[in-house]
Amino acid sequence: MLDKKKLAALIVAGVVVIVGLTVVITLGLSGGAGKQPAAEPATASPSATVTATATAPTDLELTTEEMSVFKTAGEAAAKFDNRPGSAVKPADYVKAGFTESLSNSYRPIWAGLFAGRADQNNARIESQVGGGLGGAGVLKQSLKVLDYSGSKPGSYTIRVAVDVAWVPQEVNPAPGKQMGGTAQSGHATWTLTYDQLSQRILKVEQPAWQDLGAEGLFDAMGLPVPTKGADTAAQGGTK
Repeated sequence: MLDKKKLAALIVAGVVVIVGLTVVITLGLSGGAGKQPAAEPATASPSATVTATATAPTDLELTTEEMSVFKTAGEAAAKFDNRPGSAVKPADYVKAGFTESLSNSYRPIWAGLFAGRADQNNARIESQVGGGLGGAGVLKQSLKVLDYSGSKPGSYTIRVAVDVAWVPQEVNPAPGKQMGGTAQSGHATWTLTYDQLSQRILKVEQPAWQDLGAEGLFDAMGLPVPTKGADTAAQGGTK
């Protein structure tokens, strides 16, 4: 038989073991409960890589430099000079901001009215965007962003409607008709597509004959105003 001292020692040892196990189990449970699940690796939102597009009305603001490009290019697109030594050349279009390929292929709509006519050798069309003294405010009103596309600012392709005022000069009227004043002048919209990266005009959409506002000019020249089947195709479209 065990004496009382040995029995007491065994009881104490057992209690210590039980207490120790209890402490270990408690610490393990509390430590596991305090841990948070591992965070999932961050991934880009699909919307972050979607190409930005917009349709009118758009919030895209043109810079002062871009407005200047559209003014110069719009005036060049709407201009025409039938005088042999003063005709607008591809180099003039390049200087106005067109791409080289567009400059080589561009043919203003007015060429279909005056080119090759012996009685209109000195005819020309002067053009203006934004008025002469109106400043940036008037120029901005003459430019309307229709839509744009691209992944980020600075790389957008922008399509802008340019309101151009045009005035005929030295156009010979038909017998019994007269030229003069503002009756034969007008304004129309030329739509230009601009690439921010190259800072060049990629494409020009000219107005149709019936959208030129040229009823007075046609009448003075003794010509009927086209009403259908006279739309002009867009020119350009490549960088």
